[in-house]
Amino acid sequence: MKKLSKNIIGLLLCSFLIASCDILSNDNPNFKIYEDGYFQYIHLCDNSKRQDQRDKSLVIVGFTESGVEQETIDIPREINGYEVKRIGIKDEGAGIGFHSRSVTCSEKLKKLYIPNTIKNIECFNGEEVSLMICDNFVEIERSMSASSTHFKRIYLPNKLFKDLDIKPNDSVFSANVSFELNFEAEGISKPYRIDNVENDEKLTIPPTPVREGFSFAGWYTEQECANIWDFNESPSIEEGSELVLYAGWESIS
Repeated sequence: MKKLSKNIIGLLLCSFLIASCDILSNDNPNFKIYEDGYFQYIHLCDNSKRQDQRDKSLVIVGFTESGVEQETIDIPREINGYEVKRIGIKDEGAGIGFHSRSVTCSEKLKKLYIPNTIKNIECFNGEEVSLMICDNFVEIERSMSASSTHFKRIYLPNKLFKDLDIKPNDSVFSANVSFELNFEAEGISKPYRIDNVENDEKLTIPPTPVREGFSFAGWYTEQECANIWDFNESPSIEEGSELVLYAGWESIS
């Protein structure tokens, strides 16, 4: 009887482990990895029992075949109407098994532009990648320090760098280029995007910003939008200074 009981317990345990592995498998539709453009992503509530099931925000978990060929990539603010909040995700202890999703960058990728929607960067491997972080640095830094993250450098907006009073070090720097949306609106953090360029390096064009009731008219060298910036030119920026470009808008109402 004792031997039978052990066999039954063993069978039940095996069945439980198999079921658990199936639940955590990428083949399970509840844990499907989606693709869009350069990105592979998951819906947050699909992969975590701890998350609010109504939260359909997205986590970037990798790059597509076209994505791994890029030297610079902008993380989108949203995909298919859902906000992108995280890059990589650390195991959150749902049942038995390890279900972290690590983002591994190709050697070609040099710059990753991080919008202000991103709250966490976890399990990120990009030793040749510089991260251009517009906002939420303290929150992002906390998530990075609690997980496995590898990167070349971090660049921050000049004002944020000064406000945080960051001491000179080998990993965090002040960016020398800032793209400003050039209008006031609730919930919009500035800058829209940052960059850091060396001598003779051209700026990459940011994703087209959106403003309700207006069409985007280009990037200008002053708030009054008198002179449009030519992205075929290489800016000349003195050490310690900053190039600020402002979005131009035309009313469509």
